[in-house]
Order: sequence, then C-alpha cells, then structure tokens
Amino acid sequence: MGIVSTICLAKRHNARTDEVVIPIHGSFKNRPERIVEILKVIDMELENGYAPLLIHCKNGRDRSPSIAALYLFYKGKFDDFDSALEYVKGKNSSIKPKGAFVDFIGDQVLHLLDSEEGKEMHKAPREGHSKTPPAEKTA
Repeated sequence: MGIVSTICLAKRHNARTDEVVIPIHGSFKNRPERIVEILKVIDMELENGYAPLLIHCKNGRDRSPSIAALYLFYKGKFDDFDSALEYVKGKNSSIKPKGAFVDFIGDQVLHLLDSEEGKEMHKAPREGHSKTPPAEKTA
C-alpha cells in the first residue's frame, strides 16, 4: 500500500488537490498555535484511516522531521522532544533541523502543549519536555 495522505509544510509549493497544505517557516516566525494545529491535523488524518501519512517540506531536512519528532513526543512515544528528535535524526543522516526552529519548538510550542489548553489537545499522557538522553518508550 502506498501513501494515502500528504501534509505539505513548504512555504512555496505546487499542491496536489489531495494534499493538506499548512505552510510554515523554518524558524521562529510561526505562531506556536499553528504548530499545534498541524499536530491536530496529523491526528485527524490518522484517526480517519489516512495512513501511511507523508509529512514533507521543501527539502525534508528541517521542518518535516522536526514536526514528525514533535508528533511522536505529543503522542507520548518519547518522554521529551529532544529524544524524539534524536530518534528521527537517526533515521536519515541528511536530517539537520535548524537551531532556530528547534529552539522555537522548545521555547514556545512545548510551553503551549504543557499549558492547560495544550494538555486538553492531546490524548496521551507525557512527562514534560526535559532534556534527557535519547530513549524510546517501548510498548
């Protein structure tokens, strides 16, 4: 079975008609709420059976792997975002998220997810976003 759903994060794109397009910057120029919206769209796509799901940006080295890692953390697959990001980076040596975008996620998006409103947005419990050595949860 091939890719069923595609989410494009590129600022400039030639979207196909069956593609969800949510353009974001590879820096801190995004609203943290927009990133949380992307997580909710990924959830919606997967809950409605649109899997496998492809998340892509222009080069696939920065935004899309960072969002994939954030989603893994958001769903409770990792205890912290840094571990999730290291896991995703370990899948492909060309993945090199920009420090400004990772800092934006760490400083603003994770704070929003930890807020009361953010906690209601996701279903899986998690333990905050402290910086710990990479460790994937099993189960």
